[in-house]
Amino acid sequence: MATHSYLLGLKRRNRKDTWAYLQQAEAQRDWQECPAGIASAEKAVVPRTRVVEVAGKEPGVRVFVVHSKERERYERSLRELSMERVRKELEALEARVEKGELKKPDKIAAAAATVLRRHHGHRYFDWEWRQGKFRFFEHTVNGAREKALEGKYVIQSEERNLLLPRKDGLAWECVRYHSPSPTDADKPAGYRPPASDIMPK
Repeated sequence: MATHSYLLGLKRRNRKDTWAYLQQAEAQRDWQECPAGIASAEKAVVPRTRVVEVAGKEPGVRVFVVHSKERERYERSLRELSMERVRKELEALEARVEKGELKKPDKIAAAAATVLRRHHGHRYFDWEWRQGKFRFFEHTVNGAREKALEGKYVIQSEERNLLLPRKDGLAWECVRYHSPSPTDADKPAGYRPPASDIMPK
């Protein structure tokens, strides 16, 4: 009887286990280098991709964290662009409050919420209304998580032979993994589908 295995990319946001896997990976020292895809190998500077296995929560289910430096640079640029856009809108809102154009706290709160909904602003900023003054600032918890997510993917599988080191020390001899397409909730602002060969094989 034929058996079937799967290779599943997990959502990076809105999953507590994914964040726990990423934290596990950061503490690991046995990361393995992945061979570049055809297009990436032809670049002047070959992008680095590495992978590490972490402890899963289900028996028989293996979990891997993949870190693509090329994807990290791309996602960082998107985050910085989104942050700049949101920052300008929050500065404009702050100026309106200082000029007295907005006075009621509920109106100010509604305006701030509208700004933070655009460009995923809630991932990067927070605000407060204290002693009659509006103030915004970078979100210390969410912002750190966004930076930690950049360029990283979490994959799970029941395949026992998924990761086979080669004689030259490179990983992923037996499988080619295409980067998962994020859901709408997971997409950074300005998202475009990644190249199929930037992830390990």
